[in-house]
Amino acid sequence: MIRWKAAMGALAIIFSLSLPPFTYASADASTRGSGLDRAGFNAIVEWNRESLSRIVRWHRQFVNSIVYAKWDEGYNIYISKPDGTDEKQLTNRYGEYAVEPRIHPMGMKVMYRIERDLYIVNILTGEEKLIPYQSDEVENNASWTKDGKILYDNGTDIFLMEEDGSNRVNLTDRYEGRATHATLSPDGSKLAFENWGHVYVMDMNTKEVKQIYTGGRDPEFSPIGNRLVVTLDSYYEGAVITMDADGQNVQKISVGNLINLSDPTWSPDGKRIAFNAPYNVYTINSDGTNLQKITNQTSYVGNWSRAMIR
Repeated sequence: MIRWKAAMGALAIIFSLSLPPFTYASADASTRGSGLDRAGFNAIVEWNRESLSRIVRWHRQFVNSIVYAKWDEGYNIYISKPDGTDEKQLTNRYGEYAVEPRIHPMGMKVMYRIERDLYIVNILTGEEKLIPYQSDEVENNASWTKDGKILYDNGTDIFLMEEDGSNRVNLTDRYEGRATHATLSPDGSKLAFENWGHVYVMDMNTKEVKQIYTGGRDPEFSPIGNRLVVTLDSYYEGAVITMDADGQNVQKISVGNLINLSDPTWSPDGKRIAFNAPYNVYTINSDGTNLQKITNQTSYVGNWSRAMIR
């Protein structure tokens, strides 16, 4: 009940923030202040009511969904429920390679990469936009931070920038090694990344870097930041590995005969993990049970959407 009330309260805020200022007053006052008649005022209210209804419908359909890239004369971005049902195609780029999809923390848009460029597509409208250039380098492995900033690597260093490409900062300029596949803890205090199959964590305050695991790749922090998930850096053995944020309490999760795993990602409640194994998307419980294949053609996992309102 408390969660439901919180969700409705948040939706009410979204609804109210989308209203023009004069609609906070009475209809008569609004009419006098804006020159609108009552029919015009009612039309605006009805438009906002429909907008709220669309958000509620979206929340019911796509909350706790997975986004991924799938081959169809090129790679395009799709979203579906965790079991692969109710699939929706988000991009339609014939002959192009739209890859590395990541869903925004609020859930309404998905970021993806084509060659060197990052794009964002609106899940509701299908509208796409290019994130402005920051450099001539490739913007690899981009992901959203909890506050909606973009984290990515150029193959050597980790960068953080605003959604519009502004305020770009190099987070690993003082780290002498190669830093890729970064993940920022939800509270922003720790940065985990990969360096040639080894996992490191940087303290964002002191910039101190420690190696916490050998033989893992593609780290991602859990929704509350207390655990990391990686995949085994091996072409001969497949496993999903979880550990505390400092590398302690390692748990190795067997995935049968699947090998060459990559891109593990947590479900919003931290109870399941999605990952890629050539060439499909799978999910498994964090305790190693209930392995499921959710796609049936060449696909690469993006990430598990967070609830729009939590």
